[in-house]
Amino acid sequence: MHCHVLPGIDDGAKNLNESLGVLEGMKALGFEGVIATPHTMGGVWPNTPQSIESSFNQVNTANNKAIHDLRYSSEYLIDDDFVNLMEQGQLIPLKDDLILIELSYFQPPPNLFEVLFELTNKGYQPVLAHPERYRFYFDSTKTFYKLKSVGCLFQLNLMSLVGHYGDDVAAMADKLLKLELYDFSGSDIHGTRHFEIFNKPVTVKNHKGIPELLEKNQFFKL
Repeated sequence: MHCHVLPGIDDGAKNLNESLGVLEGMKALGFEGVIATPHTMGGVWPNTPQSIESSFNQVNTANNKAIHDLRYSSEYLIDDDFVNLMEQGQLIPLKDDLILIELSYFQPPPNLFEVLFELTNKGYQPVLAHPERYRFYFDSTKTFYKLKSVGCLFQLNLMSLVGHYGDDVAAMADKLLKLELYDFSGSDIHGTRHFEIFNKPVTVKNHKGIPELLEKNQFFKL
């Protein structure tokens, strides 16, 4: 429910051939369904429902059932463009009312909780992508609980479990697993270059809950 397989509209697959290669690779890893979530980020990747649907249609036509359940949504950076899309009713849910969001890696938006309030007030529920990667929250466990208290669901990046983003990110993923704060997991695959990472051993200590966490993704099945 989080990958960047659509071609040419963010930092994921560069073209259709790579998109199809990613889908074949994900099938080989055991993925049965994929919700493509290209970035929507003002001034960088200003995607719209139309641009995402157009890119998806290219892939879906050529997919040849490598992945039998292929859908699309977006990973939305909380910025001014996101607020505009929200106000215009232009958000694409993962499923039902779930919206995948992310934060800047440098600092949280000053109006984060106001935006989350507006989002939930419009009937959506935010799913925060990879909370273990936001280093500005590492010394503030209370903030993670505050995010949960306002309705945020948490999505673990599977590549965090093998130290791909750094030992400190793996340690935070381990902590959030121990606290049982995750609701879903995602691959965050951006291209074929990421497949070798899935062959690396898991480094976190609190790995016993991972199978149950993976099972929660069954929610997204059609």
